[in-house]
Amino acid sequence: MSDFLLKKTRNRQRLIFKTIFVFLILAVFSLSFVSAQTATAAAKTVKKPVNRLIIKKIKVDAPIVESKNGKWALMRGMWRLPQTSTPDKGSNTVISGHRWLHKFPHPVTFWALNKVQAGDEIIVIWNGKTIKYKVFETKIVNQYATSILKPTKEPILTLFTCDPIYVGTNRLVVLARPVVEKNTATSTPKST
Repeated sequence: MSDFLLKKTRNRQRLIFKTIFVFLILAVFSLSFVSAQTATAAAKTVKKPVNRLIIKKIKVDAPIVESKNGKWALMRGMWRLPQTSTPDKGSNTVISGHRWLHKFPHPVTFWALNKVQAGDEIIVIWNGKTIKYKVFETKIVNQYATSILKPTKEPILTLFTCDPIYVGTNRLVVLARPVVEKNTATSTPKST
């Protein structure tokens, strides 16, 4: 009789073990499924940077980061200085970027900003709108020159970075104006 009870106890233990095992498998699967759904939903709600700076000539394609903390922003992309304007409001939009953090050709560096010249194109994507700019001036100013940050009457894009590279005693500045697209649409004559 003790063999009978021993077998019955073992069978019961196996059944309990199998039940717990199946329950754990189902619980893990359910949690991973719910986690995957939660992660997917979270990914859909996280906004990707819509604001970008593109300079094809020097292979720049970087996010424009909005922050009061310049060091934090510059580690993540190009920094629009908060005391300056935005491309959709006109005036002087000032964007800074590291020149040394990534070596050329890296899309998030102003390493080769000194190669940009008058007539070159710069593209800013701001709140989903693409704005093309044409460079009209490049210059070197003292690192303490605040004149590059001042508001302007006309819309201007000001880019700046350290110069010479690795030292930063000066600032390399690129100034650009928005390109006004000419309306090439022709009117069609009315039919009589």
